[in-house]
Amino acid sequence: MCMNNKEAPTGKSPRNWDKSTLLLIAWLEDYFRFHGERMPHRNEIVMPYGTVKSYIYEQYKMDVENPVSKSQFYKKWIDSFQFVKTKKTNSFSKCTTCVTLERLMSKTTSFEMRAFYKKKKEEHNIRQMLERKYYYNKKDQAQRNPSQHMSIIIDAKTNLPHFAGRNPKVG
Repeated sequence: MCMNNKEAPTGKSPRNWDKSTLLLIAWLEDYFRFHGERMPHRNEIVMPYGTVKSYIYEQYKMDVENPVSKSQFYKKWIDSFQFVKTKKTNSFSKCTTCVTLERLMSKTTSFEMRAFYKKKKEEHNIRQMLERKYYYNKKDQAQRNPSQHMSIIIDAKTNLPHFAGRNPKVG
């Protein structure tokens, strides 16, 4: 909140928040940074289409030892992260991998297969998150030192090579 020049929300001062609330704020900041898209033309982070707050709360509960209640989670999201938006419509085509895994998950009745597809989708999302993190790091380098670095992002629908996360060939 300080980095965005925002005042503390009404109610308790951040100094008086308990440890679980402070951990929640830190967890949400990390989650939004790695899963959301920073809008270049306004101070907003947009979460991917289909993002459901209850799913994020479940992720939070799995990551944190003593999670806050669901109502407290939603209240802190609203109070402290008004600039985080969820997309109501899909403005881009969906990733083929995501669509395939979601279809397979919805068609099967086997608990084991659903868990398998869910794990595969989580692995895919982690890879996407790491690529996004890598991109933002390179973008920040270019902004800090434009005479040494340049960052270009190109739509994935081009036929250009893509090297992020791949091992070089051994010669």
